[in-house]
Amino acid sequence: MKKYVNLIRFTKNWPNYFYAKYLDKKQEPIHFVGKNNVQLEVPREIIAIFKEIYMEDLYRLSFLKEHLPKDPKIVDIGANVGFFATFMADHFPQSSIYAFEPLLTNFTQLKQNCALNPDRQMVAKNQAVSGKPGSITLYYNPDKTLTPLASTSASFDNKNVQKTEVEAVTVEQIMDEYNLDKIDLLKLDCEGAEYDILYNMPTHLFDKIGMMTMEVHNGDVPRENLNDLKKFLTELGYQIRTRGDDFVWAWRA
Repeated sequence: MKKYVNLIRFTKNWPNYFYAKYLDKKQEPIHFVGKNNVQLEVPREIIAIFKEIYMEDLYRLSFLKEHLPKDPKIVDIGANVGFFATFMADHFPQSSIYAFEPLLTNFTQLKQNCALNPDRQMVAKNQAVSGKPGSITLYYNPDKTLTPLASTSASFDNKNVQKTEVEAVTVEQIMDEYNLDKIDLLKLDCEGAEYDILYNMPTHLFDKIGMMTMEVHNGDVPRENLNDLKKFLTELGYQIRTRGDDFVWAWRA
């Protein structure tokens, strides 16, 4: 029941969800409008991600509002098709959002969702974010047009049998390119790449990052696990909140 309450809280035209679920057999994308008029297009094959963010309140909006200014600078790593970006743009109308998605098919939909909201400051980039700049290999499932499971790790998902080379930038390069003196919220959902990004980031940059929220995955090498990541962030001065063994919020008091 709570997920439907959230759907009503977070969207104006929430009946579209039920129409699409029970009556519309065309399987066309569902169009939603947020409470503050941010629009988004939801392809059916990836509706589970929409449900996580808009119906299950995955990122805990009330908690984010406790720790973010009204005009946060947000860097979204692993933006997928843009549901987190549109969610934050809707609830923080004065925000500046820089969304990075390396898989081209996902990026095309991300760009479309950003374009639906010309009155919001949303930048979409077809790039991976990594611990060092250059080109990296991305593994993905060729049977899926849109997927949340593309990864730089070949072993992340056994259906990721196709690979492609993608351009990668670092957080430091992002801050330089967009003249960001700080990042109020760094969101990471990058299927295992969070360790490479954070462990290789210059220490002084963390002083400019107020809050992080991320999905955490167990990796193949030492330190690629929740406990070591918590220790790393705590030593940098962050307070930590977790949910289960795969989700972290980190913030400065």
